[in-house]
Amino acid sequence: MDHTFEDLKVSAEAGNAVAQYELGMKYVQEREDYIVNPDSAFYWLEAAATQGYLPAQKKLGELYDRYYILSPEYGWRVRRFDDEKSYKWRKAAADSGDAESMYYLGTYHEGLKLLTKHGFEVQLYMAASDHFQTAEKFYLQCIQCESPVWSGNAAAELADLYQECGDEYEEYDRPRAIRMYRRTIKMCQYVVSSDYSNKAVYYDSLGLLYDYFGESTEAIKMYQCAIDSGSEVGPIYLKIAMVYEDDEDYTNAIAIYKKIIEGGDEMSSHCKKLAEDDLKRLEDSI
Repeated sequence: MDHTFEDLKVSAEAGNAVAQYELGMKYVQEREDYIVNPDSAFYWLEAAATQGYLPAQKKLGELYDRYYILSPEYGWRVRRFDDEKSYKWRKAAADSGDAESMYYLGTYHEGLKLLTKHGFEVQLYMAASDHFQTAEKFYLQCIQCESPVWSGNAAAELADLYQECGDEYEEYDRPRAIRMYRRTIKMCQYVVSSDYSNKAVYYDSLGLLYDYFGESTEAIKMYQCAIDSGSEVGPIYLKIAMVYEDDEDYTNAIAIYKKIIEGGDEMSSHCKKLAEDDLKRLEDSI
């Protein structure tokens, strides 16, 4: 061992959390999370994490989620994980204020909620599920951190979760569905005001939700924003035409259908066929 390593070890043994973290990382190949010496890596990382050192807490959460031991005996690398310890340290990092860890914990509990659903325990599971409520709590905490990277992602996940809730309640509990859709609108509005990369999806969702609540002007505005943000033009125009139809504004609806039919390469043949069918149906009915 070189002198630098020895100095680091002395400092770590004296209880310095930063040195403990750096020493632990000496046993981790950062690029791929390969671990040369798991016993030493986890010993020192946990020593630092126990003192509340956030980088160590985050790294332990990541490593226990998925890491590899460099082991020629097993053909170069062996995958190891410990779900319970990964959660423990991600939770510690979240409690220390780390937005990324809050986001991860939200997705973790959302995943457990979906497992419950696929296990057929579906009756009112949204209201009763601790996993749903915990996922919501972590996503909201992440949003409140106002992290440039993670808050928008958390709002997007939460918007999707609320939308799913509303869709499920729509069949048998419409007041609750409406409450969920209102929450969805709030989250979508946050997404499109954030640095989230794919805003077009959430403008589209806002258009659908405003249309659901009969707010036609806002619906059309959001659909236009979806187009401006990169959504495929044809499907959005079809939705705009239907908004006009629902408002009995047949002049504008017909104009949109014709715009789709006469459009260039930006309009798919499928959308053109749908517009032709809808235009004929509309003209035959008025």
